[in-house]
Amino acid sequence: MNKLLGVFFVALLALVFAQCELECEVPGDEEEVKYWLELLYEETNGDEWTHNDGWLSDDDYCEWYGVTCEDGVLRHLLLQDNNLVGTVPEEIGCLTELKTLYLSHNPDLIFEDNIDWFCCLEALKYFHINHTKLIDDVTIPECLCTHQGIQYFYVQHTHMTGPIPDCCDVDDPVPGGQEFHFECTDMTGDIPEWFKDLVGLIEIYTWCSEFNNGGCPEWDWEDFEGKIHCGADVFQCEELCGKDCPHDKCKPFLHIFDDCTYKYKGKVNEFKHEDKDDKKDKDSKHDEKRDKDQHRDKDSKHDEKRDKDQDHRDSDRRRDSRISGRRDRDRDYEERDERDRDYEQDRDRDYEERDDRDRDYEERDDRDRDYEERDDRDRDYEERDDRDRDYEERDDRDRDYEERDDRDTDRRRDTRHSGRRDRDYDRDRIHR
Repeated sequence: MNKLLGVFFVALLALVFAQCELECEVPGDEEEVKYWLELLYEETNGDEWTHNDGWLSDDDYCEWYGVTCEDGVLRHLLLQDNNLVGTVPEEIGCLTELKTLYLSHNPDLIFEDNIDWFCCLEALKYFHINHTKLIDDVTIPECLCTHQGIQYFYVQHTHMTGPIPDCCDVDDPVPGGQEFHFECTDMTGDIPEWFKDLVGLIEIYTWCSEFNNGGCPEWDWEDFEGKIHCGADVFQCEELCGKDCPHDKCKPFLHIFDDCTYKYKGKVNEFKHEDKDDKKDKDSKHDEKRDKDQHRDKDSKHDEKRDKDQDHRDSDRRRDSRISGRRDRDRDYEERDERDRDYEQDRDRDYEERDDRDRDYEERDDRDRDYEERDDRDRDYEERDDRDRDYEERDDRDRDYEERDDRDTDRRRDTRHSGRRDRDYDRDRIHR
């Protein structure tokens, strides 16, 4: 029983934390997916992207640059380091089948308010929005705790604020989590201890931030099998390697080792101190290379201008095509709305006519009932009249019977009197 209650409680929390509040018309529909991709293109100045091959064309959107499909379903959107400029629309959360979303290293890409649309991407595994702009106190949504798919969560080098969700009411938070990058953000609070219980955890990055007051969490490290990069180790670079160390506060992926080597963007280098002659030779070679580059740039300037003009013309054509397509869609929506209004008006008229007919039927039924009641009364009156006539006839017969009886009585009396007179006459005659 307790186990069932626990499962129910976790499911209830999942509904609370992972609720998707976006209203997507038909999630997964090809036309809708294409519309949302076009919206992302328009809102982030797609005409100026570094690569925008195929975008807004009539080709299958699976053939557009950065878009990868599996069995015709959009699964991966890879637009990192592509000069996206503008605000990411929240409708990107309607791409519910996405497994990978790479929007990182677009320094002018803006995320406003909160990124609650992340909760709608239930199939997402790779979420990279690092090295972008987050404004208006963007925080990590609580649904991270109950997200069943996320494995790589990168928000470093942004102005992400607030704490990491503590997920204290979730039995198995972020079950697939492997890498989390929170370094060089404006986030605060303590690093939750549920991280060290992740079975597949590889590493967590929290340095260059205010987590645990700039230090590392005080965990029981005995069973911890992952890696955590925390505290102020990155700021010790100058102590270890001198002024040549690229110790900028938020250098990405900067690891300091005892032999003054560092790992920066995947490359391992070693710091070396150079003498003045070596430096002059290097400066001379650098000047020669710069002159060659300037000459080559000057020769190719005309070609670049021509290509740029052609790109502008192509961009204008695509924009005109996009505007035309949008107008067509708007016209279709208006026609559909007009049809809906006509249908509603016709339906209302039909309802009114039906109501009128119903009222007529009710009035007719009332009249019929009145007629029936009147007929019933008339029949009652006729029956009563018949009974009255019968009573009158009976009374007449009774009177006739009485008159006849009276006549019979008078006749008998007269007969008796006549007989008596006759007897008296006969007796008198005999006496005489």
